[in-house]
Amino acid sequence: MAGIYIHIPFCKSRCTYCAFYSTTDLRLRTTYADALCREIDARCSALSVAEPHTLYFGGGTPSLMSLEDIGRVLSHITSFGLQFKECTIECNPEDITDDYAMALHSLGFDRVSLGVQTLFDVRLRQLNRRHNALKVSDAIKALHRAGITNISIDLIYGLPDETLEEWDADLNRALSMLDSEDTTFTHLSAYCLSYEDGTPLYRQLQSGIVKETDEEQELSMYRLLCERMREVGFEHYEISNFARSGFRSIHNSGYWNGTHYIGIGVAAHSYDGKRRSWNLSDLKRYLQAWGRGANLPDVTEQELLSAEDHYNELLMTRLRTSDGLDEKLIDRSFLAYFKTQVQSFLDNGDMEYDGTTYLISEKALFVSDSIIATLFL
Repeated sequence: MAGIYIHIPFCKSRCTYCAFYSTTDLRLRTTYADALCREIDARCSALSVAEPHTLYFGGGTPSLMSLEDIGRVLSHITSFGLQFKECTIECNPEDITDDYAMALHSLGFDRVSLGVQTLFDVRLRQLNRRHNALKVSDAIKALHRAGITNISIDLIYGLPDETLEEWDADLNRALSMLDSEDTTFTHLSAYCLSYEDGTPLYRQLQSGIVKETDEEQELSMYRLLCERMREVGFEHYEISNFARSGFRSIHNSGYWNGTHYIGIGVAAHSYDGKRRSWNLSDLKRYLQAWGRGANLPDVTEQELLSAEDHYNELLMTRLRTSDGLDEKLIDRSFLAYFKTQVQSFLDNGDMEYDGTTYLISEKALFVSDSIIATLFL
């Protein structure tokens, strides 16, 4: 199985925290869909039709694409006979109407990821989001009416000057939607705000307009998140991801368990088990290349992964999850080094080992990046 990721870079406006590649020039959407179709033709013909794959439209804001253009892109992919175990599209709640939701369902999307971020309007304005809190429940209701019930919502905590009480209130608003069949959801992703260089929020931080939440407060927020999601019966299956039983994100799980994936579109990344590659992070050059009939080397750079790279990536991905790292997957030439490095974390309880699998304990998940970095070669 391979994951297919389609990057849609268009946004009506840029969120103050976002450092992903995006553009607000919406005039290029149909031309971009043309280029996507050409890249799909170049990449997808070799994929096996004997097994189901996953498909994920991310961004940016995929829901800004016309339904006609989305349909064309899907038709190009399915023309190779590919079947999908999961078909996801990211949407801004503001874009979801009854007609749009029904069209997504008819196109074959069975999962929608909503960029909620917060359910307080004052915070949404601070982040330059274009929806309001009421629109979130309206969007979920429309998706349910259309027959799409596998719905994920994204939240952000650690917002400027945010208190633990405010985060608790935000969680309460989100989890209260689980009490009604027409606003319930199956998956929640929650991320701690990071101030990325080059973003408006980073500039506000540097100039003293906003104040960063301290790390101890962020840790308390994370622990509260874990506790609340456990109370409502959601499985904590990855550092930032929680799901009802049977509703893990299959596509995103592929990134963490080593599944190969193809990234299509400007700035998209791919992995074939031996090398990583990435497309141009320049929309104009990407469109020009495919407009003149490009070959993949014209739009793609790549790196061949060394044995050390594979070892580091194995740790970085598997230790993020509740499934952990099976000892058998570690290259024997690195196993002695790993066991030496991991022992102190086993001794202090930050990691666990059951005789076959290594896990980062839940109490240490918030600082997992520093633990994993210590284990790297």
